[in-house]
Amino acid sequence: MTEAYLEATLQEGKEIWRFDAPFDKALVALREKGVEQPTAMHELANARTQFGLDHSLNKNGSYCLHGFVYAKGVEPIIVRISPLVSDRELAEQAVEANRNGRYFATPTKELYDRFRAQAEKDKGNSPLERREIILPSRKNFQIQPGEETFEFLFEGGKEYLSHIGRSKLTVYLVNPSTIDSQEGTLATQSWLHRIDNDSGVDGDDWNLSYYDAVRGVRIAEGDSGEASAQKISNEEVEARTYTTRQIETYRNILQGVRKGDLPASKLEQLIPIIESLPRKR
Repeated sequence: MTEAYLEATLQEGKEIWRFDAPFDKALVALREKGVEQPTAMHELANARTQFGLDHSLNKNGSYCLHGFVYAKGVEPIIVRISPLVSDRELAEQAVEANRNGRYFATPTKELYDRFRAQAEKDKGNSPLERREIILPSRKNFQIQPGEETFEFLFEGGKEYLSHIGRSKLTVYLVNPSTIDSQEGTLATQSWLHRIDNDSGVDGDDWNLSYYDAVRGVRIAEGDSGEASAQKISNEEVEARTYTTRQIETYRNILQGVRKGDLPASKLEQLIPIIESLPRKR
């Protein structure tokens, strides 16, 4: 079951809708609400600056529009519109692969090569005008304003860094040994961490089958109609109930981290359920 609700209304008359579902199902739910695609990373960052640090936008991570593609022996690429967003069949295949405990990869390197050729062609353009960029490292690295990767993702972003009290952000990538153990194009979806978990950019996520947040932006409908009827406060967002399947998902995260199959950063997804538990005064 897809959980969908209006999470925030922005100053410029736009709405942030949140969908908690496996990624392929969330994409369908987005479009049913009139949202064509997940929010771009700079859109989510800008939205976060309009609310306090205790708002759910800031306290919870989210999948974003960008995608990462990898191939054996070469640098990763960030794609402005992820192939898992533009191709529904690929999204379904990626969710199924993640459900089975593995990264999604195509049989050949053709998908990577296509994005690589476009990235090479656009190298002379501003990061804001490019559709793909080749990353400077195969391992985790930090980014800051003025650098190509930061500008591509955050389009300025100085106000956001001030908002979260940081000067740099970390980009997390799939381990090169994992990439080099296969021959195709490995593809992941970008995830922007919650602000108290470093607000890092996650390109090594393989949790698309989980009930994680996918957010989208659309023009507000005003004070009447469906959107207004579904507005809820931040307190109500944090206190909502969880389905049996979601509980099982959280249990799998704990077990995966304990066994070393998942990075410790995935524990951030457990915080909302812990915070929603009743407390004694």
